[in-house]
Amino acid sequence: MTYKKFYSQFYDLIYSKKNYKKEVSFIINLIKKKNIKVKKILELGSGTGSHGRYIKKLGYDIIGVEKSTHMIQISKKKKVNFKIYNFDLKKFRINKKFDLVLSLFHVINYMTKDIEVTKFFYTANYHLKKGGYFIFDTWHTPGVRNSKPFKTKKIYSNNNYKIEKKAAPLKISSKIYDIIYNFRIFNKIKKFFFSFIEQHRIRHFTIEDLIKVGEKKGFEFVSSHKQLSMSKPNKYDWGATLLFKKS
Repeated sequence: MTYKKFYSQFYDLIYSKKNYKKEVSFIINLIKKKNIKVKKILELGSGTGSHGRYIKKLGYDIIGVEKSTHMIQISKKKKVNFKIYNFDLKKFRINKKFDLVLSLFHVINYMTKDIEVTKFFYTANYHLKKGGYFIFDTWHTPGVRNSKPFKTKKIYSNNNYKIEKKAAPLKISSKIYDIIYNFRIFNKIKKFFFSFIEQHRIRHFTIEDLIKVGEKKGFEFVSSHKQLSMSKPNKYDWGATLLFKKS
C-alpha cells in the first residue's frame, strides 16, 4: 500500500490527535521492562516521521523506511531529524544491523498476502543482530470479530482546511476488509471544496498465526500486549502489540 498524494498531504491533520508520544513511551517502557538493551533502531513504515522523531529525541539512533515519496516529502518539511529511506520495506536491505526493528500503526495489516507477511518478517530478521528484537502492532482477529468495523464520520480542522472523512468497511473475506474513505475538503484560504476517495485493504491476524510465521523466519515469540498496556490482549481487544526475539 502506497499512500496517494492527497491522502499524504492531509495525513498529519487527520491524525493530529493521535498520541505518538504516548505510543513511543509505551514501546520504551516495554523494552525497559523486558530488560532489553537498545541503541540502534530500524523503523519499518515511518510515515511522516511522527513516531521516529520522538524516538530520536530520547537519544536512540534510528533509521526509517517508507514507501510513499509523498510521506517522505512531508517528513522533510517537518524537519524530522533522522534518515528515512524511500523504499518498499519488503525489499529493503542495508548493510547495517540493529538492536530493535520497530513497526507501528498497523503496517503489517496492509500485507494481505501470506508472502508479504513472510517478507515483512524476513526484512526484520535480516537487519537484526543475533538476539535482537522485533516489535510491531496489528489488528487483532478476536477483537475485530467481536466488535466489527463500522461506518464512521469525522471532522478535522486547522487554519487552512476543514476535512470531512467518512469511512465505510466492506468485508472481503474472513480476514480481510476494504475500508473506503470519502474525503470532502474545504480550503479556508481560497474558499473552495474538493473531494477524493481512498481505498485501503486491511488484513487482521491472530497472534497464533503470527507466531507461526515468526518461528519459520527465525524468531522466538516473547510476549503480546493489548494496545498501550502490559496486559495480554483479550477477545475484545482490537489492537495488539507483539514482541519477538531473533533466535
